[in-house]
Order: sequence, then C-alpha cells, then structure tokens
Amino acid sequence: MSNAVADLYAFMDGKSKFTQVDLFEAFGKRAETEIMGALNVLVKDRRIKLLQTESGEVEFEIVAEDKARAFKGLGQDHMLVLQEVGKVERKGIYKKQLKRVTGLPQAQLTRILKTLESRKLVKPVKTIASKTMNLYVLYDVAPAREHTGGPWYTDQEFDLELVSMVSQWMLMQIAKGTRGTDDLQSMTTVLQNTKIVNVELGTDDLKQILDKLIFEGKIEKRSDNDGDLEDIHVRWKLAPPVRSHNYLDQTPCGVCPVRQDCHPGGVISPTTCKYMDEWLGSEGLLF
Repeated sequence: MSNAVADLYAFMDGKSKFTQVDLFEAFGKRAETEIMGALNVLVKDRRIKLLQTESGEVEFEIVAEDKARAFKGLGQDHMLVLQEVGKVERKGIYKKQLKRVTGLPQAQLTRILKTLESRKLVKPVKTIASKTMNLYVLYDVAPAREHTGGPWYTDQEFDLELVSMVSQWMLMQIAKGTRGTDDLQSMTTVLQNTKIVNVELGTDDLKQILDKLIFEGKIEKRSDNDGDLEDIHVRWKLAPPVRSHNYLDQTPCGVCPVRQDCHPGGVISPTTCKYMDEWLGSEGLLF
C-alpha cells in the first residue's frame, strides 16, 4: 500500500462522506497529485463511491470493507442494475421495469439479479398486491409499507388475529377512563413497554386501529378534552351501546290479533283502522 493510500485511509477513518474541499483542507497541494491518485485506486476498488449533491458538488461516499468485497469482480451491467434498484429506494422495482430501463436481455438480467442477491446487494420482496411477482430493493433498505402491508400482514396475509387482539386491548385501556391510558400517545407507549405483541407497533399503526373503532361506533371523544389537541393526545371513551329495535312490533299491525284478516276493501282494512290513525296522527288514510 502506498503512503498516499495509507494517508487517505487514515483521513477517511470515522467519516461516511467527504468532499474535494475536505481533501484540500487536509492535504493541501498533495490533494492535486498523490492523494488524487490514491482516490482513484479506492474508487476502482469500490471503497469509495462518487455522488453528486443537489448543488452539483462532487461528494465521495465511503463504502464499508465488507460491502466493497461484495462489489469485487462485478461488471458494468451489474452496476447498472444496482444503480437502477438504488434509484427507487423503498419503492422497489419489478424485473419487467428493470429490463426496460437497463435494456438488458431477460436471461442476462436474471443471472445478474441472482449474483447481486447472493452477494447481499439486492433482495427480492413479495408484496401484498402480487404474490407471484417480486419487487427488488437494495439489501439494506426496508421496502415501503404499501408493499408489505405493515405489521398487520404476515407472509402477505392479513393478520386478523393480531388486529382483533390489539383492538380489544385498546378498548380495555380506554375503558379505564383515566388520564394516561385513554389517548393514542399513552396507549402506544404502554403497548411498546409491555411487549404483549411480538411486532413493533407505532403511533401510526395504533391510529389505524383507533379509526377502525371509531368507524364501528365503539368509541367516541371525551367531552373533557382540553381545547384543540393533537390527535395523539385526544382522550377517548367507550361509546354507549346502540340498542336494536324491532320496528315491526312498534306498529299497530305488528301486535294486531286480526292482521291476517286485514286487507284493503275488506271489513277489516287499513283505511278504516283507528289504531293506525292514532299511530300516524292522522284522521284517515288515503289510497
């Protein structure tokens, strides 16, 4: 290893990125000659990746040694595929889209993806929208929730048992009716501390359950909430039960003992029924 490369490694220690300005500040005129040569060596060895900031400035990103080993021996086509997968970040990209943007033949693209997977540079992701087609994301990138369904999905299947369990637990917390147990923020904190479920649930996740309980008419806002609170601090209470009614029993016809003999134009008729008049508050029915 040349002295310039060793000096550049020492300069990079503890950093994740640096710029040309940083190099000139650290090495002075050496940055134009020896250090620039060492920089090219590390770029070739995949230990440094060139980036461009929004302002157009060139930036150098330091690549971990194990990641650099994964890049060793990869050709331009491999790097092209890796670049396209990296562009979409968490959104992911289908193989059909990769084929279109890279212009690579299907068979070659398949081999490249297998190589990148084996080196843990990319990973396939099954989505809740399609169980047969994989999206590809960079290996250390978590795919977007729109693809995985978040914590409410297990192996692309909706986890009804988990949703029911968390719903019942939230109802129990709200039923206590004490401050610190009946708002979204406190329920999230308590749930995370108690570890009653084996998945990580955040405020946004519990907000989905809260919206479900509101829609089902099981909870409502407390009247003693303080002014205009953020949603996470609004206190909730159990909604009064909705009583079911048999509206047929509330009409005169529902309890009339001669209703089977009642028909228009008959001796017993809706048009002459005084009980119907009383119930409707009318003096008679007109048909």
